[in-house]
Amino acid sequence: MSGINRIQTKRESRYQGGQDENRMPGRELFFKDGDQAFISPIATGEEEDANLDEIYLYTYRDGNRWMNLLDDPSVDTSAVPTDARATHKFAFWGYVHEVIHSEARSRIKSNI
Repeated sequence: MSGINRIQTKRESRYQGGQDENRMPGRELFFKDGDQAFISPIATGEEEDANLDEIYLYTYRDGNRWMNLLDDPSVDTSAVPTDARATHKFAFWGYVHEVIHSEARSRIKSNI
């Protein structure tokens, strides 16, 4: 057994075996400053690739929080400040193998 079938079987056995009970397959992941991630892109970059797209994103401060809002006709942007400009970004689907959080690393270093 190889390829996608092997990966799917391995994932199913992990979730049935009780490992990673708090994690759901296919969940959205948000990175923090300083995080390092090991990612394999699913997107190929070929024409008409549905796994890769360009987006425009508003990032603005709302009180003590930073807000991100997609600039799209289907999204209500009335809360965006008039001086905020949408930045050009890209988005792709990928498989995240591992994430190393900067806070965890700094704690480990301080205990050595």
